[in-house]
Amino acid sequence: AKVHNLAVGGSSATRSNGENASFNEVIENLLSTSSLSLPDDDKLCFVINYGLNDYFEGYPLEKYCDGLENGIRTLRDAYPNAHILVISSNYILSFEKGTAPKGDEGNLLADYVTAAEETAAAEGVDFLNINEILQWNADNAAKYLADSIHPNEEGRWLFGVAVAHEMF
Repeated sequence: AKVHNLAVGGSSATRSNGENASFNEVIENLLSTSSLSLPDDDKLCFVINYGLNDYFEGYPLEKYCDGLENGIRTLRDAYPNAHILVISSNYILSFEKGTAPKGDEGNLLADYVTAAEETAAAEGVDFLNINEILQWNADNAAKYLADSIHPNEEGRWLFGVAVAHEMF
């Protein structure tokens, strides 16, 4: 398998500032500069994992869902046979373990996880709640997180295995 990591540090599904910092801007850049073409027998898969930065910034859930929805639709239009998998944000220890209300709506990290799941269902794409699979919690998350938010090497390995298992 070939992997193309299009992640942009600090990006979100919502943010749009013209600096390739949103999901939709990443996709626009991919489509305008990519010569990605695959033989018929290869399988193309897009793994989408947004929500943490949207939560940290307190973006409204409606705008978060709109960002995911638009990005998914753009990918589906460009690559109609691709498998699209939306993954929830992982468990964190910061911001009171994701329970600190953020933004004008006072959303919690769990609200973004639910919104991602609902958007994936509405768009007819697969969803993986990584929290259900990994079972990270207040008692064990420090073992898997480098900085209370981002997975460390072991956490990334477990995350990747869960994703691969879901795809195959």
